[in-house]
Amino acid sequence: MMRFPTLCKSIALLLLLYLTAMVHGFAHAVTIVDQPKLDLRGQLAQLVDRSHAMTLADIRAADATFAPVADQVQRDAVDAAVWIRFSLRGTRTDPHAYWLEVEPAILEHVTLYSLQPDGNVTQHAAGSLLPFSQRGITYRHAIFQLDLPAGETRQYYLRVDSGMWRTARLTVWEPMAFLAASGTEQLGFGLYIGMYALLVLASLWFERVMRDKVYLCFALYVTACIFITLISTGLWQQYVMPESGRVIVQFYALSFVMMIGAAVQFFVVFVGLHRTRPRLTRHGLLGIWALCAVTMCASLAGYHRYALYFFNLTVIFVILPLGVLFLSGPAMRSENEIRLTFVGGGFLLVMSYLYSAASSYHVLAPNWLTNNIMYISSMTFFLIVFYAISRRYYTMRLAQETAQREMLRLSHRSERELEKLVDERTRALKEAKQSAESALNHAHAVQQEQRHFIATVSHELRTPLAVIDASAQNLQRDAAVASDKHQLRVQKIRQATKRLSSLFNDYLSDERFAQLSQPMVPQEVAVAPLFADTIEAAFTLSDHHTLQMQVAPDLHLWADPYGLRLTLRTLVDNAVKYSPPGSTVLLSAQADIDGWTIDVHDDGLAIAEDERVLIFERYYRGRASASRVGTGLGLALARRFAEQHGGTLQLLCPPSGGNVFRLTLPRVQNIDG
Repeated sequence: MMRFPTLCKSIALLLLLYLTAMVHGFAHAVTIVDQPKLDLRGQLAQLVDRSHAMTLADIRAADATFAPVADQVQRDAVDAAVWIRFSLRGTRTDPHAYWLEVEPAILEHVTLYSLQPDGNVTQHAAGSLLPFSQRGITYRHAIFQLDLPAGETRQYYLRVDSGMWRTARLTVWEPMAFLAASGTEQLGFGLYIGMYALLVLASLWFERVMRDKVYLCFALYVTACIFITLISTGLWQQYVMPESGRVIVQFYALSFVMMIGAAVQFFVVFVGLHRTRPRLTRHGLLGIWALCAVTMCASLAGYHRYALYFFNLTVIFVILPLGVLFLSGPAMRSENEIRLTFVGGGFLLVMSYLYSAASSYHVLAPNWLTNNIMYISSMTFFLIVFYAISRRYYTMRLAQETAQREMLRLSHRSERELEKLVDERTRALKEAKQSAESALNHAHAVQQEQRHFIATVSHELRTPLAVIDASAQNLQRDAAVASDKHQLRVQKIRQATKRLSSLFNDYLSDERFAQLSQPMVPQEVAVAPLFADTIEAAFTLSDHHTLQMQVAPDLHLWADPYGLRLTLRTLVDNAVKYSPPGSTVLLSAQADIDGWTIDVHDDGLAIAEDERVLIFERYYRGRASASRVGTGLGLALARRFAEQHGGTLQLLCPPSGGNVFRLTLPRVQNIDG
């Protein structure tokens, strides 16, 4: 991308070349204009026709009422036509050696009446509303070819209906001098419009880069000036719309009100008033654009003369004073570029506008400067403004680069701090990992010690259990003739001894520890033998209880067999311990589509409602267990077994009494090891 100094130098060089060529072209044109072939000074007289109804005969009858004028005709009414009378004496042998140019190009109707020696009158029409195909000479101004033989003096009447324009200037040319002057003038206006176009493109480029609304407003302002220049000079009519003269008035009104609105919009954004006083700015701009819209609507309705007249007065006596009043403060408090531009450029533009308006309203005598001061001042103003907004871009770009450097510095600093923090956290994670590994090793060692201790205790307890079992067998043989009560006691001793031996063999062996350290492995389990084993193990705790099972002999389910056996023994043992002596404990199982359901039903007192959820918590023991031995882990482990199989363990209290612990196991299981 082109850097800012290079871009500004390139644009400045192009603007300088354009300005030099334009000044040279205008200077050359002025030299020719100031030396017409026939001098009209002292030859012009005018009559204002306020009724628009006077004919040539009426005008000739009113010759005595014509008032002499200098070289520029002016009307003192908004809606009036002006008749101009002048006489010329031919000095060339060629009777068509002179052309009459009537300026400016925006004059709506221009009619030339030439009095012939035989008393006849020739009539020629021109004006901005007349299509170029119907004109004698196709040029942006009204051009008439004069029939003036050498040595003869002829009188001419020119009727000018200027529409919105207040002045008209007449120049008599030799054809070659006119062509040379018009060519130079065309070149000057081409360079002038080219400078404008270059400013618009540069502003749009700045807006695309900076995303700042001031550049867009400036581009809109300059674009409106381009259009009003093209229309007021007739270049638009001549090259773009040569056959659409009827809409030129509306085009001029649109470009004029757009220029004023865009100028106010630009100045408001340029000095930053929209940021300091947003409400005032919003209402002010809304009012100005509403005035522009009303003026445009009136122009479209056919009242363009009055609409533009009152719009001009509003700009001079309302918009300009209020603009200076409200924009001066923010401009003075802004940067040097904005302050100097507003004071210098704004003063130049306002004074030029007032100077031109003073000439239009008969305050100052017209001259070349009054005709071209708006072109010169507006271009000078735009160059000053472009320099200011270029400096604005440079300042913003410099601030952006400074901010980027600061962000880069902070980024590098943050990167170093982040690396330092990452190193510290990495060291902390390594230390935490080492601590965790040490804790895991310690826990593993403790677990091994626990397993070793339990295995040792299990081994040591097997010997006394064997002695107790042998002694119980001897007592059973010796007490063959003893009472039934004595034999029952011996039988309970043997059953308890067997159960303890079974517990040691099933759950405290090295093989079982190795198996418990692995995930649960479900397999097909026959339910009836498992129920029978559970009932046989519960007899050691029963007190004349009736233990029954209700299950189909061929019923099989899918579960971990060791865990299921421990769960069932826990549920049945609790049923025996907490139900009255001689009551019934029923084990039942059934299969359905979803899985299997196992119920353990006892006839004890129903568990209190406030304890039904708590009994599955670890180490919780209800009020009924106060006089019974236990740890409070059995039901918690049983529910854990059910959840690992994807099932549930819940307590049901039927209306008939007792408690039902229901274990459900699904067919499709997701075992949580």
